[in-house]
Amino acid sequence: MNPLSMVIVYMLGGVGVGLAIVRTVQVFRWQINIPAFNAALIKLARAGNMERALKLCRVAPNAIYARMVTPAIQAAMDQETDGLRRAAAMERAFAEAEPAAMKLDHNGPLLSGIALAACVAAAAVALVSGVAPVQYVLAGAAAPAAVSLFSLNASRRLRRNARPRFQELVAAVRKSTED
Repeated sequence: MNPLSMVIVYMLGGVGVGLAIVRTVQVFRWQINIPAFNAALIKLARAGNMERALKLCRVAPNAIYARMVTPAIQAAMDQETDGLRRAAAMERAFAEAEPAAMKLDHNGPLLSGIALAACVAAAAVALVSGVAPVQYVLAGAAAPAAVSLFSLNASRRLRRNARPRFQELVAAVRKSTED
């Protein structure tokens, strides 16, 4: 056992675990169940109850999707009862709020990738140098790697779901004033 390899394993493992923990905390802080949240917003929008929709958005102030939708709902409340004007105002407000809200998770996929790479590199160095038995190395690298993959998937899911779900909400607002 080379002492340098042990230092390398501990440094890489520490970086991987640290970044994985930071990303997990961020994901749980910023994450919201977008389909369920959006379904509740659509139900309120169809009923014409935009004030309650705004209150629902304020219940989750840290959620990235809620930060994007809140200005859109406020813009819809400021408009007349015309559905097309409300929908257009919502789309403009969402387009302005989306970049700022997504900036919170701007480096999220990169940090997750670095954490995953550090864990895999630490495991590879440990296996090659024989620092620890194979089962301990694999078990020690699997947990942070799984957490990194989870947070990477959460970032991708947010980017994939935000705009289509918002379009469903706009359609509901448009339809609510037509009926």
